[in-house]
Amino acid sequence: MGWEKFMKISLKEAELALKEGNKGYGAVIVSRGKIVAKAHNTEVTDSDPTAHAEINAIRKAAKKLSGLGFEGSTIIATHEPCPMCSAACIWAGLTRIVYGASMEETAKLGKKRIPVRCRFLIEKASASIEIVEGVLSEECLNLYKRIGVK
Repeated sequence: MGWEKFMKISLKEAELALKEGNKGYGAVIVSRGKIVAKAHNTEVTDSDPTAHAEINAIRKAAKKLSGLGFEGSTIIATHEPCPMCSAACIWAGLTRIVYGASMEETAKLGKKRIPVRCRFLIEKASASIEIVEGVLSEECLNLYKRIGVK
């Protein structure tokens, strides 16, 4: 599937986060080829360290999908999900994770994160989640280069 068009929407969400004074991360959840939810991180404006883009998108999608109806759904995020967000994807039952910039790439830019890749958590959980890496990675990396990763 052409994940690029959805990643462009995630990038717009990341830009919206920045305009609001938050960190620049965006995510979209797609089910049956249609957007179910789109979100960006709101950690700063919500004073909530768990308000990552992926968590916000999962929360919005859960309301539309009646709770845990995520089978067959994909999350498209501008950055590789952190351990918290990766675990949320597992618990939600998402089928696929698509991301742009990897933890390794943004670590080279100075991003400090818990260095546990989403693939590692998925393998440890024996979850059946496909991972698609590097979709529009240059655009995502350019965003983080421009703003300085946080």
